[in-house]
Amino acid sequence: MKKITTIITAVGLTIFYSVAVLGGTLIYEDRSIKDKDPKKRLRQVSNVKIVSISDGMVILEKDGATRRIPIKMLKEYYDTDLKGGDSGNFDDDTAEYTVQISDIDVPKKGYKKSTGKNKNRRTTTKFTIDYRIVKQDKTRKTDRIRRPYFYLYIYTDGPDEYRNSNVFKFYYPKSAKVKNKTYNRAEIMSAVSSFKRSIINYNDSYNRRSYSGAHRKLSKIASDRKAEIEMKGIKSRRLLAYHLEVWGKSGIIVEKNWSEPGVRIGKKWWVR
Repeated sequence: MKKITTIITAVGLTIFYSVAVLGGTLIYEDRSIKDKDPKKRLRQVSNVKIVSISDGMVILEKDGATRRIPIKMLKEYYDTDLKGGDSGNFDDDTAEYTVQISDIDVPKKGYKKSTGKNKNRRTTTKFTIDYRIVKQDKTRKTDRIRRPYFYLYIYTDGPDEYRNSNVFKFYYPKSAKVKNKTYNRAEIMSAVSSFKRSIINYNDSYNRRSYSGAHRKLSKIASDRKAEIEMKGIKSRRLLAYHLEVWGKSGIIVEKNWSEPGVRIGKKWWVR
């Protein structure tokens, strides 16, 4: 294990230099921690790669995503992963928020017949969620938020001729993908806390619903959005129940459950 602490000072610019560009451990000052003791403001992040150093900033890579940090915040860098301490991600400068769901459109089946000339043509239906993001963190002035992750579980009528399961798992957006075909909370938490998770601006127009009429100012208190999830794989089966989890900055912020009247299914059926 090597401790890299070579500091070069030239023309008033402090440059952090390291020959170790492979995954290592970084210790830096987290200025979001309000404590007079400098040692308590230090943060340790493992499996970090130094990509480049330029204009007083060091570009770091972790989990396939990059982060820029001022050189003056860096304290130590080791060319191996260290055990102990805070070995998670970088400090999170995003705001806390909640999601308010205004409407959920549940299709009857996985397929629907087309109208008009192509009556025999079938198209995949969409499970649609109209929702609103509401910032909760009044102490942070940032408009940066971690994009909400949706995990949807659908219960359909009986298994097909190949005896495939009648429980289907979906996620939204694509970056929320988890490999396990069954409910796996640990894997979801890993995706939610990943350095790769996309960050959006609270006041941007991305994925917002369109409004008719004259130009209409959207409220800065909340932003209206729509999530559309294609019911791939369900085909002609009927949708009998769903379980929906919406994950916010670090945990579940909304849970929704629904089932057709008269349908009897066990508790926590989506965990099977």
